[in-house]
Amino acid sequence: MQPLSPMVWEVVLANTRGHDNLTMTIKSGRVAMIGAAYEMVSDCEYDLNAWSNFLTKQGFQNQVFFGHSLGAIKTLYAQAHRPSENVKALVALSATRLCHQNLLDSAGGDDFRTMLKQAQSFVDQGRGEELMRATFPFPIWMAAAAYLEKYGPADKYDWLSFVEKIEVPTLLLYGQIELDENPAFAGLEPELKSLIESHRQYSMKTIENADHFYSGRFQAAGEIVRTWLINPPIWPD
Repeated sequence: MQPLSPMVWEVVLANTRGHDNLTMTIKSGRVAMIGAAYEMVSDCEYDLNAWSNFLTKQGFQNQVFFGHSLGAIKTLYAQAHRPSENVKALVALSATRLCHQNLLDSAGGDDFRTMLKQAQSFVDQGRGEELMRATFPFPIWMAAAAYLEKYGPADKYDWLSFVEKIEVPTLLLYGQIELDENPAFAGLEPELKSLIESHRQYSMKTIENADHFYSGRFQAAGEIVRTWLINPPIWPD
């Protein structure tokens, strides 16, 4: 397959069931709450696969999945666990490493232990769907069971444990500030460099003076992504 055309890009802004913090929907004829507060992140493999199938039916067979932060983790997770044959490349911006031990060892480790204890207490009491006010890794209302599933010791979303399953070209983009200062990225840079050296389908780029949200650095980020998509390291046949 030839590299994708640099001239024309069709863009779809797609949600997963974890969009927004709280969202009301209908399940089996009943009102239900979904969103980031309740989501099981692994459901993303069904959501993103459904989007890929939808795009394929519209005639788009060369697809690039693009995500930021938790969205980047979902992009990596879905392609590793339920790969779509029409997804030809991935762009993961600031994929946080959800490593339980790293979070415990971070500057906010004591707060994290408190949140874990509270969440486990709720679950033990049969209150896993009850919302709790989490303060780590950032302030958010989240169901206790969802908190344990996302941040617990199973390390289900420590994407370095499954990233080698991904076979399509993948760009990992980070702001240098977050790599240097954000505890969620502690120790990640050397591990990524090792990954890049041993797997040619991966590329890593960093942007100087860029934080987790690329504040004031959107143009630099866009140019890196555009250049990479024109000429990624490999393209599948």
